[in-house]
Amino acid sequence: MLSNSFADFVPYLFLTIAVFLILLAPQFAKLMKASRFCAFLAIAATLWNLQMNPLGMVWLAIAIAVLLLCQSPSFSKALRIGLMFCFLFFAFELGAHLVPAFHRLTIFDQIKFSERSSPFSMEFCLDQILVGLVIWYFYLPLREKAFAANTSIAKSFTITGQNLLILSGLLISAGLLSGYIAWDPKWPQGLGLWSLNNFFFVCFAEEAFFRGLLMNFLKNLFGESASKSALWFALLVSSLLFGVAHWAGGTTYMGLATVAGLFYGWTYLRTGDLRFSMLIHFSLNLIHLLFFTYPSIQL
Repeated sequence: MLSNSFADFVPYLFLTIAVFLILLAPQFAKLMKASRFCAFLAIAATLWNLQMNPLGMVWLAIAIAVLLLCQSPSFSKALRIGLMFCFLFFAFELGAHLVPAFHRLTIFDQIKFSERSSPFSMEFCLDQILVGLVIWYFYLPLREKAFAANTSIAKSFTITGQNLLILSGLLISAGLLSGYIAWDPKWPQGLGLWSLNNFFFVCFAEEAFFRGLLMNFLKNLFGESASKSALWFALLVSSLLFGVAHWAGGTTYMGLATVAGLFYGWTYLRTGDLRFSMLIHFSLNLIHLLFFTYPSIQL
């Protein structure tokens, strides 16, 4: 684990609080304003610490403007769709760290969680987190429906647990049979920082983008009262793109991620609550880390 100053962590502390308040917002609606204020403080801190330059602010402002415009009822449907594709481009550029305006805080640099595990690096990625926050704050279908639960909280936990049980069985079996992972139980050093990054930053941003934004957008292409075929189309396409987004891990990892994306999306559709797709996403990642070679077996 690298040595970083407290000032380096300040923006991410505010971002963690911002995400945490978003997740509490269904019970306490006024917390969304507090979340936005924390995000503002995080951006101010990054500018003060030179962790983001003015180009990053311009890029972020354009992305927000495009996302708002693509929801304007005064535009034709074709124009709104075109603007959404523009936003997807902006979001991809930011999420893939292709905009040279954001500093990434390195936490782990080529460490090994065990002798059999391949080297692992981890960064707190400001650009990726901001994409998630922009979607939460400014994409109305997500903001209005993300927590429009189809079931009770208790039932949602049951659905998530059942899906996690099936998904982990499938992916563990496939991972072991393919030789991508091996049994390797451990309690790794740095688990707290890994968990914070994985849940509040990675799972939050990825679920906001792939399930909250992309699935809703694809579903709404067929109109507000989407049919079952439209829902399946949105689920399949968003899951395939989720798998492709993990191309850096290799073909096997892309396939495993695609299957995982199907279950994350299915959990979102069944519960109507994006917090539960985040929960199953994080839980699977945690099982992988604690019980198997992570991120993969050393070749």
